[in-house]
Amino acid sequence: MTEEHSFHYVVDNVTIVTDDRAARKQANKRGIPISGTLGVLKKLVDDGKVLESQADTYLANMIAEGYQSPVTRLSQIRR
Repeated sequence: MTEEHSFHYVVDNVTIVTDDRAARKQANKRGIPISGTLGVLKKLVDDGKVLESQADTYLANMIAEGYQSPVTRLSQIRR
């Protein structure tokens, strides 16, 4: 499947979750809602599914494994 066809099968009321820049660009061009890893962590905290401190631990572990994040703690994007 080519990049141009990668969103052909999108259904209504779906948010694409990806940190891939090219995929996000294509979704934006088509008006498809998107979120990334930080957005998922933020939603989990906002919905009371995990504590912010636990999400910060997940994020710190991801960064230690090479995840490139613009923030080091969720509080930097939650306020």
